[in-house]
Amino acid sequence: MAAPAESRRGLCLSLAKEIRILENRYLINAGFYLYRVPDAHRSAAHRATRLTLFDGSGRVLAREPILNSRPMPFVVHRLPGFPPLTVPARADWGRRQQLFDLRADDGARIGLWIAPERGGGRCFWTNQAVFCSNVGRPVRREARPSLQLGFEGGGKHVTLCCGVGPQVARVEARFQDGERISLYPRQGYLVWPIPSRHYPRGRRLSELLAYNHAGRVMQRQRMATDAPGLYPCAKPKAYGYGVSQCP
Repeated sequence: MAAPAESRRGLCLSLAKEIRILENRYLINAGFYLYRVPDAHRSAAHRATRLTLFDGSGRVLAREPILNSRPMPFVVHRLPGFPPLTVPARADWGRRQQLFDLRADDGARIGLWIAPERGGGRCFWTNQAVFCSNVGRPVRREARPSLQLGFEGGGKHVTLCCGVGPQVARVEARFQDGERISLYPRQGYLVWPIPSRHYPRGRRLSELLAYNHAGRVMQRQRMATDAPGLYPCAKPKAYGYGVSQCP
């Protein structure tokens, strides 16, 4: 959900029993918002179901549902050479399978694991991402987009992650400077630390193409090349309000 920062004035939190909370006093001019959901609205049938954004005159700017509002319980596991891993509690840790074990240019070790979910389904986790496909519900056969990849960043490296459709045999990463790199998913997952030579503007990842086993393009996905704070840099830029980050 996004709107120009100067027009953000109200945030409405719609709850399961049609209770609405309007909080203005925590909004700040930098465009950020922090709200602690009351304890009374953290239990089943009382959790938030929708967010609505208003301007100063009360006009609705944007509205979107809150999916999977039930919090997923996690546990922390440790493996040699990796940072502490946040893993879904429903994942069968003893039956885990590691699909990727890679190194970023800063030396960080990047992994991706899958495991059966207790009650049906599958869970995966990486150094930064985690998800279960069914969260205890019966397994459903649903069509998946060919590409479900995004950035994981904000530190000393940037990673491409996490899901692809079952028919995808190869993903081609295209960069602003013309370089192309082929990536190969495993069991519907992909994680890849982007080379640091592609962090500067003008050289960044700009597009992904998904190919099937016959070599036909199934989907194209444009990637943001101007997201502040995503790619590391030597000299962060000051944006005001005490915010300084890489352009």
